[in-house]
Amino acid sequence: MSGVCCWSPTNSVIESAHGLGRVLRQVGDPALRQAVLAEAGQEIEAVAAAERGELSGRAVQAVVLDRVDASPVEV
Repeated sequence: MSGVCCWSPTNSVIESAHGLGRVLRQVGDPALRQAVLAEAGQEIEAVAAAERGELSGRAVQAVVLDRVDASPVEV
């Protein structure tokens, strides 16, 4: 599949993260950058905790949100 690009939830999340990084670079505020990175880190940890079955704090919200299912084309 080299050279073929298709939409996937992972690609969408990665592109969103890159877009956020570009905006933060443009704004150029180190304090804002650090605050956003800290918040993103907490969200990532919450999802990881939910996947481990540790359902407290933000992890509860992580399991409530819907995940995008793979389309028949992706399967």
